[in-house]
Amino acid sequence: MRILFVVIVGVALGMTGCKKKPTTTPTESPPPSGVRGNSNYVAGGGAVQNVRQEAKRAVTLNDMHQIGLMISMSEIENNKMPSKNEIYSLLSQTPNLRKLIDDGDVILTGTKSREGLWAYEVDADVKGGIGLVAGVPNRYRADEIKQYLGQ
Repeated sequence: MRILFVVIVGVALGMTGCKKKPTTTPTESPPPSGVRGNSNYVAGGGAVQNVRQEAKRAVTLNDMHQIGLMISMSEIENNKMPSKNEIYSLLSQTPNLRKLIDDGDVILTGTKSREGLWAYEVDADVKGGIGLVAGVPNRYRADEIKQYLGQ
């Protein structure tokens, strides 16, 4: 009889349950999908954040490679380096690359030198980042980007 009573009370308590705590939303929301910014290492960002940054770097390197190919093709066709406006109009064929320029994630330099800095990632001249030099995307320190910009 006691066992039956304990089981019934236990089932009744189990059915009512506990008061559930309200779920809280995180205070820091992730950036919108279109916002990319600089893909450099984040000190103190933790492993997860820096894995995200590595993924950003891979995407940015690919995007810069595509921009470099378009600029190179234009240079070969016209026998001269395209201007900033010409590059921008070339990028209208690929909306995702043009969006990088529109959003300010990638800055075109408009250099007329084949060996110069064609484009670089936002804040690469301050924190370091990805630059497109002579059609080849690569990671550079901030002082290297500044040196290319000074030429």
